[in-house]
Amino acid sequence: MKNIVWLASYPKSGNTWMRILLTNYLSGSPEPADINNLVTEAISSARHFIEKYLDLNTSELDLAMIDRYRPDVFRAFSEETSAREAFIKAHEKYYKNAEGQPIFPTDVTKAVVYMVRDPRDVALSYADHLGLPLAMTIQIMNEPDSVEKHDLNRWHNQFEQPMGNWSEHVLSWTEQKAFPIIPVRYEDLLAEPIVQFKRVIEGIGFEWDAAAGEKAVMFSSFEQLKEQEQTKGFFEKSAQSNAFFRSGISGGWKAKLSREDAALIWQTHKVVMQKMGYAEDDQP
Repeated sequence: MKNIVWLASYPKSGNTWMRILLTNYLSGSPEPADINNLVTEAISSARHFIEKYLDLNTSELDLAMIDRYRPDVFRAFSEETSAREAFIKAHEKYYKNAEGQPIFPTDVTKAVVYMVRDPRDVALSYADHLGLPLAMTIQIMNEPDSVEKHDLNRWHNQFEQPMGNWSEHVLSWTEQKAFPIIPVRYEDLLAEPIVQFKRVIEGIGFEWDAAAGEKAVMFSSFEQLKEQEQTKGFFEKSAQSNAFFRSGISGGWKAKLSREDAALIWQTHKVVMQKMGYAEDDQP
């Protein structure tokens, strides 16, 4: 059964917000979902998730060998959860291992929800998340074949994630033909949350319930999420950042990015930005 739904995005593009919306919609609870207990089973690069199905210490494997096994790990997970849809978060680009097998196997994939956000806003949020200077973060986003690197030592909870630059990442998912994709712009979800979320629910194959959808949007408001984080914390917040839910707006780059930084991002990603509906004339 094709039951895995990948919730994919370049980092800081609204992936967590989408997972919270889905959790609130599917839970049927009269209370907002706990942000520390979301619908996603795991992140695709999680070491403990891979080790659960391989039953071995992955610190003994190199990255090429890990990638060799990952499609089969996802197949085993799909078989285990075959009676329902299963959600996995992914920040890697869509790619294949050395044997030519897609890391995200077609035979168990139902759909992918792909969140995309203006890279000029992404740069601000990602810099805060990484605890790096803005210039260095932009360099990472612009660098071809970029990899988010982690040590292979067992203590680290995630493997390295091949990202590509921002454009490579977007195109790798949105232009693949292996399985259905539901692209969602962060800006559109902000502007018309009901309309866009309904697209997602129906695209996955669920029946749309208007009352449940409105409740999910209300329970997933930025104010609600920020209050939860302040009250109980959020385990996905990086140690370098003061808060995960920072502003919840779009277009913040207009006041915070220099003309030079905005121009550098535009020059590097112009073709894909235009394809995704972003314009240069939004210059501050």
